Amino acid sequence: MNVDLNVLPANRAIKTSSTNVTVFSNDVVGININNLGTQNVSNLSAIKNSLGVVLNPGTESGQTFNKFKELAIDDGIINFDVATDKNEGDSTPGGFFFKKVLGQRLKLNVNENLTARLSSATANEFYNAQVVGLEANSSDKATSNTETQVNIAAGKVVDVARTDGTDKGGIGVFINYGVAKNDGTINVEKDSVANSNAVGIYAVNGSEIHNNGTVNVSGKASIGLLGMAYRTDSAGNPITTDGFGDGTIFPENESTGVINMDGEAAIGMLLNNNKPRSFPHSFAVHYLMRNYGDINMSGNKAIGMSGRNTWMENHKNININSDQEGIGMSSISDYTAEVTNSATGIIKLKSSVSKDKPNIGMFTNEPSTSLDNFGTIIGGDNNYAMYGAGIIWQDAASKIKLGNNSVGAFSNTNLTDTYVIIDGEIEIGDNSKSCFNFRK
Repeated sequence: MNVDLNVLPANRAIKTSSTNVTVFSNDVVGININNLGTQNVSNLSAIKNSLGVVLNPGTESGQTFNKFKELAIDDGIINFDVATDKNEGDSTPGGFFFKKVLGQRLKLNVNENLTARLSSATANEFYNAQVVGLEANSSDKATSNTETQVNIAAGKVVDVARTDGTDKGGIGVFINYGVAKNDGTINVEKDSVANSNAVGIYAVNGSEIHNNGTVNVSGKASIGLLGMAYRTDSAGNPITTDGFGDGTIFPENESTGVINMDGEAAIGMLLNNNKPRSFPHSFAVHYLMRNYGDINMSGNKAIGMSGRNTWMENHKNININSDQEGIGMSSISDYTAEVTNSATGIIKLKSSVSKDKPNIGMFTNEPSTSLDNFGTIIGGDNNYAMYGAGIIWQDAASKIKLGNNSVGAFSNTNLTDTYVIIDGEIEIGDNSKSCFNFRK
C-alpha cells in the first residue's frame, strides 16, 4: 500500500488504521512511504506504528517469513540521531532502519557513530552477503546526484569489518548516483582479521566523493576511495541499466582529508573508467580524481593514486612508505590520459630494500599516458622518480631528489611521437642517473 505523509489520515484514499497483514514472502515491502520529509532514524518505527498497520510474519511449510521490509521510502532526509549497530535487532532504531526499511534517493546524515562489524553468517542472513556500513542508491525519479547523499559528521566514526577471515573485506560507504561527504572517520577492516579487498568509500554512476576527514582501511589489495563509472556484475561486466546517473565520477580527497592504507598492494585512490567506449563521455578526460590532502601508504606494492582510462592530479602529499615496489601515481589507459603532480604536490618515497624492486614516484607502461611533474618528488635509495612509456615532462620549477642507485626519469618507449623533457632540478646520489632512455 502507498501512504503519502503530506495527506492527513482522514483524507487518504486508503484508511490503514487497525489493519493486520500476514506476509508469506521475504521479498515484499509492506508500505510505500511518499513525502517522508526530514526524520530521525529513531522515529521511523514510530511512523510505521502510527499508520495502524500490523505486519505479521506468516509461516508456510515450516518456513517463517520474517525478513521482509516494512517500509519503502523514495526521497527524504534521515538523521542518524542515535548510535547504530547493524548487529542490533529490528526493535532498535538502527536495526529497524537496516533490516526493515528499503530506501532510495535519501539524504543520510550520520550524526552519531555507526558500527557494522558483521560475521559472514549475519551478512548472508540479513544483508545479501554484504558487509557495508551505509548503502545509498538513487532512483529513476532523480534529476541530479545531490538528491542522494551520505554525510558523515565531524567527530563521528563509521566502523566496518567482516569478522571472519575471507577475501571479501567490508565497505564503509557505497553510493550510486549521489554525493558521499566524509567529515568524520571511516575505519574498514581495522579488527584483528583485516580481510582483503576492502573499500573505504565506493562510488559509482555519476557520484562524487568528498573526503574531508580520515579514511583508514586495512587488508591486502584494499582501496581507500574507489570511483567507478559503473558497478559490475559477478563476471566483472559494467551494469549500465540502473535507469539513472550518467557514469561519470569525481573522487576528491580534500585539503583536510587523510587516507591511511597499510595492506600489501593497497591503493589510496582508484578511479576506474569502465564505461563502454560506444557510450557518450567515455574518454579519459571526463574522469578526473584529485588529491588535495594526505595519502599514506605503508604496504609493499602499494599505490597512492591509480587510474584506468582517467586523468589524475596530486596537489598535496603522497607518502610511499613501502619497503619495495610502492608507487605514488600509476596509470593504465587505452585513451590519452594525464598524470600530474602539481606545483604544490609532493611525492615522498622510502628507500627500497632492493634496486631490482624500486619504489617509483610516477609510473605508466602506456604510451598514451603523459607523466607531468610540476612539483616535488623526494626519495631515498633504489627509487625511480618517473617511469614512463609515453611523454615525460619535468617542469622548470619542479624538483627531483633521490638517493643512491636511483633514476630521475626513465623512459622505455620506441615511439617517435613520445619524448622526455627535463627542465627542472634533479639531485641524485651515487650510482644514479638523472635521465635514462631505454629503447628496445
